[in-house]
Amino acid sequence: MYIYINFESLSLDKKERNERLSDVMLKILKENKIDYCITFGKHILKGKLLKEYENRLINIHAALLPSYRGRKPIDQAVSDNAFIVGSTAHFIDEGTDTGPIILNVVQNMEGFYEGGYDKILDSQLLLLEKLFLLLEENRITLKDKKVKIIGANYNYYMTFPKID
Repeated sequence: MYIYINFESLSLDKKERNERLSDVMLKILKENKIDYCITFGKHILKGKLLKEYENRLINIHAALLPSYRGRKPIDQAVSDNAFIVGSTAHFIDEGTDTGPIILNVVQNMEGFYEGGYDKILDSQLLLLEKLFLLLEENRITLKDKKVKIIGANYNYYMTFPKID
């Protein structure tokens, strides 16, 4: 199920929009018995939604967390002359991009310079594909605000650039 809600046209301040959005989302999620909600965007979710859907709200963030939080994170990484960039899937909590990290997709900054913002945003498709698989297979566990993926290899590493 896909639902798009646009509150931009309402004459509400940012805080009121975020609260209204959160309330409407909670109603829709409960009415439709939705297990997980995956979000992209700039709104900060609030209130009962965070409590009732704790560890079931997932944000796809266009940067590597916890390094680049908030708005325009790709621009932050470029400004910092970062060596790597990427995207993060994380559980939403009451902070801004502070919830437990589930997955990252990483690329060398050179790839960004060659492909621009679309290169990073396209990498989110891989992130979503892996995330859907993990959710479907019930492999995501959480203990002490740390995600552990059942069957994942946490000793994997690579070098940038890849040298043949």
